Amino acid sequence: MTLGTGIVVGSVPSAKVVSAAAMSETSAEFGLAVVGSLGYRTRLAIAPDVPGELADGARESHSGAANSAARLGPGGALSG
Repeated sequence: MTLGTGIVVGSVPSAKVVSAAAMSETSAEFGLAVVGSLGYRTRLAIAPDVPGELADGARESHSGAANSAARLGPGGALSG
């Protein structure tokens, strides 16, 4: 149990400990996801010759980047 979860769990009635721990852990995971997503967007490098719609898709999400890469194909040429 992390320090933050320990503080949260220690501050609620014993009947609500399980719910408090679950909320604390979920919040921590969500926070990591948000920070990771922001880091992804700010550090993503896209070649200047990638078409705009594919570059936008790659900036939007990890799955968007995978879709854009699939459309570009192994050699970088558009496929489909």
